[in-house]
Amino acid sequence: MSHSKANLILAAAAVVLAVPTMLTIRGESAMFTAMASVPHLFDGFTADNVKTLVIAQPKANQPAVPAPPPNPSDPAAAKKVERDVLQFVRADKKWVVGQGELQNAAVQTQRIDNDLIKHLQEIRTDKQTVVVADASDEVLAKYDLTEDKAMIVQAFNAQGQPVAELLIGKEPDQKQGTETVHGVFVRKTGSRDVVLYEMPQFWRRSVKLEEWLDKKVHQIETGKIVKFAFKNPASDGAEVVFEKKDGSATWIATQAPVDVGAPRQTEIEGMVQRFGIVNAQDVRLPLPRANLGECGLKPPLYEIAATVKDGDTERTYTILAGKKLDDKNEVYMTSSESQFLMTMPMYLLSPYERNPKDLFDPKTGGDKQPDPEAKKDAPKDGK
Repeated sequence: MSHSKANLILAAAAVVLAVPTMLTIRGESAMFTAMASVPHLFDGFTADNVKTLVIAQPKANQPAVPAPPPNPSDPAAAKKVERDVLQFVRADKKWVVGQGELQNAAVQTQRIDNDLIKHLQEIRTDKQTVVVADASDEVLAKYDLTEDKAMIVQAFNAQGQPVAELLIGKEPDQKQGTETVHGVFVRKTGSRDVVLYEMPQFWRRSVKLEEWLDKKVHQIETGKIVKFAFKNPASDGAEVVFEKKDGSATWIATQAPVDVGAPRQTEIEGMVQRFGIVNAQDVRLPLPRANLGECGLKPPLYEIAATVKDGDTERTYTILAGKKLDDKNEVYMTSSESQFLMTMPMYLLSPYERNPKDLFDPKTGGDKQPDPEAKKDAPKDGK
């Protein structure tokens, strides 16, 4: 067979194969175009427009409230149903508690994005998702979408105007025929259309504030710590200080107990590493309202501090720990990074309870820890 004839056969085969491929591409393109054109329950909703988020859950044993629903943002309507309410406010790039005893406490930004904003963006409304159009009062009650039963999620812009208001009802039976359905029935405030929102993943919906709080106190790059200090009851209130000088990897004691030998590098480094990430167990009260004396924090029983050097900038992170709680394996705590009284688990404190002398070798006649300053002035070549 000549090369020209073989090329013709290959070219014809390529054309034949290209046809179904092209049809597939066009079909997928049409599908994506159709999905993109599907209307959403809150058309035009974007995360950038949201300044405030509110979650409200009716308290148990509510008296029945008839539908159609009054607008839940209407103060007169709100009085008809008693609710547990959470409010979150955007502060720069993070979210904080918007009202209540822990106002301005940090909340988990990722959870705000995943469990509130993302769902408000993704709920579709079309022939496939609208289960009942213009439902009666009885039907709304069947789906737990009346004011006295539904959870409400509201999003407001910087001007305080609602940009999304969603009522969340009951979840469907897991089995719909032969298919398993993961979702929840919802409706838009002011609408009677019952929509089945099939969730791509589990949707955590809660009005328990502790589940939303960001309990990370600090996170430090421990390799940049140049000074580490602590004092505790075993040190009789005396501070022990370790430092790394002139980029050295070795810790030296600039304040140490008397009659000790060289610092034990592994022991000190373990304490430093543990201090790198500190999480609170609980967030209790704003500091101005806390009785720090009763908590063993005025003065503190324990004080731990680390200084981080990044270029020419130095920053010191401090944790103060106090008494153990009577009913929990926790101690009271404050931090230089927070304006709240918190608690921390006892196991996080345990490395700092030890006697400072345990961080040093026993002293012998020849013991003397290295002095970086002496190295600078030492004669070269024995001269």
